[in-house]
Amino acid sequence: AVPRGGQGQRHARRELADQYSRGTYLVPRDPVQAQVWYRLAVEDGAEEYRSELNAITARLTPEQIAEAERRRGAWQRVNASRRWQQRRRRNDLSNKSLQEGNS
Repeated sequence: AVPRGGQGQRHARRELADQYSRGTYLVPRDPVQAQVWYRLAVEDGAEEYRSELNAITARLTPEQIAEAERRRGAWQRVNASRRWQQRRRRNDLSNKSLQEGNS
């Protein structure tokens, strides 16, 4: 599971990127997916991972870079939708609480 919160999330993304970069018995080597996770970590403010992002990107073909961008965009759309749904649920619960309190 990916920890919630700024630092934990960035470091979890870095860990995923490292695993995809080298491959493990649980995670197959996938430099395209590694690039996705390094980029997401850097975009989230983890500049300390930029050198890993640059190194892996330099080893990818233009087609692989395009695929990484496609995957990153898909992840961001799903994640944005999930965050919106969570906020909506919290607002619904908050409104329900207020209504019950006013009854």
